[in-house]
Amino acid sequence: MSREDIEGFTVDHLQVQVHWSSRRKTVAVTVNRRGEVLVAAPDSTGVEALESFIHEKRYWIYTKLARREVLG
Repeated sequence: MSREDIEGFTVDHLQVQVHWSSRRKTVAVTVNRRGEVLVAAPDSTGVEALESFIHEKRYWIYTKLARREVLG
C-alpha cells in the first residue's frame, strides 16, 4: 500500500483518517468530538512511520475515546 493510495487505514481496531500536507513538519494526532481519529502528516511521511506513530499513541487515543464515552 503506497502513501498516495490511502486517505485512511486501520491500526489496532482504530480507523484513522490521514491528512497529508506539504506544509507540515511533524505528525500530529487528534480525536475529534465525533470520536474520529485524525492524523495530520507531512507529505514525506511513510505509511509504516504513521502506523508506528499510531501504535505509540494508542494509550492516549484510547484515553480520549473513553473520556468521550463517559462525557457523552
